[in-house]
Amino acid sequence: MFAALRTLLTKWFQPSPTLAEDGPESPARQIPEFLKAHQEDSPLESCTLHPEPASLVPYDENLLERARTQWQFGDWESLAKLEPGTLQHHPDRARLALLAAAGRLQTDKIDEARHYIRLAKDWGVSKKLLTRILAAGVHNSLGRAAAIGNQPHRALQHFENAIQIGTPGADAKLLTQARAGEQLNQLKASEIKQLTQSNESLLRNNYFIKTGYKSRTEYVHYDDLEEEDKWQLEVYLRAYGLMKRNGWRTVADIGCGSAYKLIKYLGDFEAVGYELPVNVEKLMERYPERDWRISDLTSKEDIKVDLIICSDVIEHLVDPDVLMTYLANQEYKLLILSTPERDICRGANDFGPPQNSAHQREWNFDEFRQYVSQFFEIDEHVITNNKQGTQMVICHKKIPY
Repeated sequence: MFAALRTLLTKWFQPSPTLAEDGPESPARQIPEFLKAHQEDSPLESCTLHPEPASLVPYDENLLERARTQWQFGDWESLAKLEPGTLQHHPDRARLALLAAAGRLQTDKIDEARHYIRLAKDWGVSKKLLTRILAAGVHNSLGRAAAIGNQPHRALQHFENAIQIGTPGADAKLLTQARAGEQLNQLKASEIKQLTQSNESLLRNNYFIKTGYKSRTEYVHYDDLEEEDKWQLEVYLRAYGLMKRNGWRTVADIGCGSAYKLIKYLGDFEAVGYELPVNVEKLMERYPERDWRISDLTSKEDIKVDLIICSDVIEHLVDPDVLMTYLANQEYKLLILSTPERDICRGANDFGPPQNSAHQREWNFDEFRQYVSQFFEIDEHVITNNKQGTQMVICHKKIPY
């Protein structure tokens, strides 16, 4: 009967030369009284038309059937994508708005769901249908909760109740299996997403070092005032090359240690060395003509140089974020960082703490890249000395958007 009504109404509302001049009171623009009688209590699966009397606007004739199938399967994401602009001129907009609300309720978009329920009411959805769909939604939520609680039989019963309430007369057993499968897939995808987010959070909290790795938690001072250029030689040679090639004049070395490499390879430039107070005092005695400053990562001193070097410092800090934040707030063209590559130095199965008691933690190549990328744009990341396991990053400040 309703298919016949659809055909009849389509013919009534097709534009034709003879009806083009009909006024607003023309019989061709009036809704038949017998059609109105079916609007209030028709079930979800029916396709009763509710044409707007003012004019005929093109609409997707398959939209309601598609939305109904999505509801039966529990494809809530698709239903939640239904928008007012798509619905407002549709003859079944009341039911579609209700299904859109159901999709948003199941995807935790509660405020949006309230809006679509109001639209469904304004557009004339029956109280009976509204109650059925909302009650079916409750059973679906209970079914998902039972599935999470490893109660499969209870979950299936709730999914079946949802189908029977929302689409009475349908093949509940068959649709229940389809609904249950879709809901379990959604829960699995959600669980994987949550686990991924949780894992990312754990990695971030551990400075992107692998799960299970043990860092130290107390600072141990390392006295390197007698060191020369046995370690990190390649880092300082690269710094020298950058200074010469770019015609730069100023360089700062954060954690310069004995300053042997700074003076030997970069002494012809305007170089500033930063160290702990106990080391600065000795550096001033050794090289009184040089510029030595106390390194305070919490200070607001502005460093303005062409190049900053921070070589094998980060692994000594209990909280390296303090150093990275400090460096990110300085002014420079390029920054060079270096640190031991854990897998080369200790092997892939090492889970800490580091063999060097003054090291809080050590990163492998991929971990260090991820960690540095939080703060800076990386231009180059290489192993400069495979025997010593030195990894070096050359980077620049991120450009704010």
